[in-house]
Amino acid sequence: MNRDVGILFSSANLAACLTGKKTYEVMPLYEKFARQNGLRPVFFNLKHVQFHNLTVNGYVKSGHTYVQKELPLPTVIHNRTRLSPLHDKPLARLRRIPHTEVFNGTNYFNKLQVSRLLKQCPDLTPHLPDTEQLKPATVSKLIKQYPALYLKPFAKSLGRGVLKCAALPENKWQIRFQKNGSVYQRTLDQEKALPFIRHICDNRYLVQQAISVVHEDRRPIDFRVSVQKGGRGEWGVTGIVARVGLDRAIVTNVAAGGTCVPARPLLKKRFPHQHDAIYAQMRDVAIRVAAQLEKHDPTCADLGLDLAVDEDGHIWFIEVNGRDLRITFRHAGELNTWHNSFRRPMEYAAFLKKKQKSTFTRKLPSVTIVTPGSLPLVSYRSGSVETTATRLANALAPKTGVRVVGVAPLKEGKKTDPVFIPVNESDRASYLRQTAAQMRRFPSDVIQIENRPTFVPVVRKAHPEGRIVLSLHSVTYISPEILPRHALEQIVAACDAVVTNSDFLKGEVQQRVPRHAHKIHRIHLGVDVETFRPVDKNGATRKRLREQWGLSDQPTVLFVGRLIPQKGVHILLAALEHVRKEVPDVALVVVGSPYYGRNVDTAYVRQIKRHASKLGDAVRFVPFVSPQSVQDCYSVGDVFVTPSVGKEAFGLVNVEAMASSLPVVAHDVGGIKEIVEHGKTGYLVPPNSSVQSLAEKIIELLTDAEKRRSFGKAGRRRVEAHFTWERTAESYATLYNRLLKP
Repeated sequence: MNRDVGILFSSANLAACLTGKKTYEVMPLYEKFARQNGLRPVFFNLKHVQFHNLTVNGYVKSGHTYVQKELPLPTVIHNRTRLSPLHDKPLARLRRIPHTEVFNGTNYFNKLQVSRLLKQCPDLTPHLPDTEQLKPATVSKLIKQYPALYLKPFAKSLGRGVLKCAALPENKWQIRFQKNGSVYQRTLDQEKALPFIRHICDNRYLVQQAISVVHEDRRPIDFRVSVQKGGRGEWGVTGIVARVGLDRAIVTNVAAGGTCVPARPLLKKRFPHQHDAIYAQMRDVAIRVAAQLEKHDPTCADLGLDLAVDEDGHIWFIEVNGRDLRITFRHAGELNTWHNSFRRPMEYAAFLKKKQKSTFTRKLPSVTIVTPGSLPLVSYRSGSVETTATRLANALAPKTGVRVVGVAPLKEGKKTDPVFIPVNESDRASYLRQTAAQMRRFPSDVIQIENRPTFVPVVRKAHPEGRIVLSLHSVTYISPEILPRHALEQIVAACDAVVTNSDFLKGEVQQRVPRHAHKIHRIHLGVDVETFRPVDKNGATRKRLREQWGLSDQPTVLFVGRLIPQKGVHILLAALEHVRKEVPDVALVVVGSPYYGRNVDTAYVRQIKRHASKLGDAVRFVPFVSPQSVQDCYSVGDVFVTPSVGKEAFGLVNVEAMASSLPVVAHDVGGIKEIVEHGKTGYLVPPNSSVQSLAEKIIELLTDAEKRRSFGKAGRRRVEAHFTWERTAESYATLYNRLLKP
C-alpha cells in the first residue's frame, strides 16, 4: 500500500493555497506533519476525483512547488470541506468507495439533531441548554422559563443568522442581532415580536435557552475546544482557547468581531480558586461530546466544540463545528497548539493507514481474487464462479492475506476475513477498469483471475511485476469461438500459472497450448463438509421440504443445476419414463433455473416442462435456490443424477451430493469421473449409451436400500478425504508460495 494521504479542500481553498493567498488552511503544516508520520499529502478537491478509475488529479510537492499528477485515489482522506447533504453527492459517492477511509466524512451538523443526540447521554444532559425547534408556541413557552433565548439556524456557522430574544416589562420583547461587527436591537410589543421572528426566521431555526456566560467588561466569553483523534485512534483535546465578543455582543466569533486569547489566564482571573477544575472539566465534557457524536457519524475525528462557562463555573455545551478552522489558536498567539491541530489529524491518518495495512497484509502471501463481474458477490444471485471464489477465499484466510474483488451488493466497507471489495454493480462496463484501480490502491503478491482469460492482458499491463494465476472453471472461455488459439497462447504466456479444476480441463488446456503445458496445474474444488451433511431420513429439513414439494414417502430422484441443454434434464426425463415401469411411484425433483438468481421460461424450460407434464405428477420443478441455501435440497433425494452432456469440466453438484451421502448416477463426461468412483460411490454411464442404460442404474439404486447406504457412506468418505475447501486452499497456498520463491 502506498503512503499517500488525501487532503480534501474546497475548490476555493485549494486555489487560494496554490496561489499563496491567505487562508485558514496551511499546506506546509500538512506537509510537515504528514512527512513526520511517513505519509505524503495529496491535495485535491472533489472535481479532481475520477470515479471511473479511482484516481485523483491531485497536487503533490515537487521541490519548492506543487505539481498536479494523476494518482491512485488515496485510501485515507481527511475531509476539510463543509457541504450541505443536499449538495454533497460527489462527497457521498467518495465516502461509499469500499475500504476508503474519509474521516470527518460530512463536517455538516444540524444543531437541533446534535442537541437531540447528546440528550441521549445522561452524563451530558446537565451541560445542555434547553433546545427545541422554533415555533411561535415554543418561543412563548420558553421565554417565560428563561431570561433570554437564542434563535439559531440549524446549520449556519460563524455566528451568522443568530438572534437573541429577551422579555422586558410591560409585555415588551427585545430582539438583538449582530451584523458587520455591530450589534443591533429592536424593542417590540409581544404581539408584534412573534410575527417579526417568523419573518426573520424560517422553519429551519431552533430556539435555545440563553446561558448567562461570564463576561469581561460587558464582553461575553466562550471557549473553542479542539478535540481530535490522534496516533492511537482515540479522542484527545488538542487545545482550548477563549473567545471574547464585542461589547454586549450576542456571539463571540472572530468573523463577527470577536477576539481570541489564551484560555488559562482568563479562567484564572475569573475563577481564581476553580480555574484548574473548570479547565479539566471542559476537556472531559469535550471528549464525552465527541464520543457521543461519533455514535451518529463514526467518521468523526476532528471537531471544534464551543463551550461556555456561567457565573457559577458550570460548563455548557453550545455547538459543534465539523470543520474547525483552527485559526483561533493562531489569533490567540498559541502557535504550538495551532501546529498541533494540524499534527494530530496526520497522526490519525497514519493510524488508519497502519490499520488498513494490517487488514490487507497481515498474512503472507497476499492474494487478490478477481471474479468475472457478471454476477454479484455473496448474494442469492451469485453464480458458481462467485460462490466458489468466495468459499476458497474463506478457506485461504488463515493462510494468506486474501481479498475478493467483485460486483456489489456487498455493504461498503464490510469488515470481513477475507476482505471483500465490491465495485459498482450499475457500471458493469467499467468493471475491469475499477478492478485494476482497486488493485493499484491495494497491491498484492498474487492476482488470481477467475475464469476470464481476457482479463489477463489488462491486469498484466497494470501489474507487470505481479504474479498472475488464471483459474479456469470450464472450457467455455477458452473455446476457439471465443478465444482464438493464438490469443490463448499470448494469455497463458502472460500468466505465471494456470489452474484448472480437473485433470480433464487441464488436458484440454495443454492440448491447446502445448508450449506452456508446464504452467498448467490441477486443483480440485471442494465443499464445506459441515454445511453439506449426510441426509437424515427422519430429519426435520427433509420432512419439511418433502411436504412443501408434495412428496410422500415415495422414492425420489434429485437433480440440481441450471436448466440448459448441456445439463441434460431432457435425457433424465426420458430415462424417468423407463424408471416408472419398475418403480411406479418414483418422483423426480428438478431444482434450478436457466440463469443464476432468475427464473425464466426459456424455450428449453418450456420444452422440458411439456415433457414432464406427460408424466403426470411425477416431476416437481423447484425454482432457483441460492448457493447459501442449496444444501437443504439434498436432504430430499434418495438418488442424485447428473445427466450432463458435452464437456462438463468438474461438476461440483456431484461433490455436494456425495457429501450429503447420496449415491450418484452420472454421465461419464469431462471431469465427473474424477469425482464419482464407478461401483463405489455411484455409477458412471457412457453418455452415448441409450437412455435405458441411465434408467437401469437409477432403478438399481432405488430398489436396493443397502447399496444406496453403502455408496452414500463411501461418497461421504471420499469427499472428506479429497474434496474439502481446506484441502483446496492448501493446494493453492502451496502454489502461491512456489510462485513467490526468488
